[in-house]
Amino acid sequence: MSFENMVPFSCLTEDFTRIEQLLRTYQEVIIIRGDQPRYRLTEIPAADSAAGTLPLPTEAEDEPSRPRRLSVQEKTVLRRKLDSIGKSVFVRYYQQFQNREDPLIFMEEDFTEQSKRARASCAAYLFRMGWEHHALQYIVDSGRTAPAVRARAQELLSST
Repeated sequence: MSFENMVPFSCLTEDFTRIEQLLRTYQEVIIIRGDQPRYRLTEIPAADSAAGTLPLPTEAEDEPSRPRRLSVQEKTVLRRKLDSIGKSVFVRYYQQFQNREDPLIFMEEDFTEQSKRARASCAAYLFRMGWEHHALQYIVDSGRTAPAVRARAQELLSST
């Protein structure tokens, strides 16, 4: 392994032209994170990309997009955010949260202003992360949630 083709992780964002030069010279670049080699970058040969042997990402417009699977850590964050919002509140104000409207106007519950802001912030986070379908599915699958709330969550899930 040559040290001449090793670069620090910061080069990925700061000096990509250097990485390109090293790729042309050595055909691979080793990215160092901390004090250990962590990643290997290689250049895709022009023959492979021109011959179509590498699949390019495409956006299938006809297929409905399915949410990706969440990691264990993401599921934990999702559950905590839903617990902070309240499952029934998330379902009741789903459209307002989805449309990014000011949910404080719509929340008719007897919550403090600070509680409303915290709930709205957690809901905005779920939508920003694209986890709203996961949240609805979690509510539908939850045995400890009122049947009416689960049914409404299922309706929302089916309509989106």
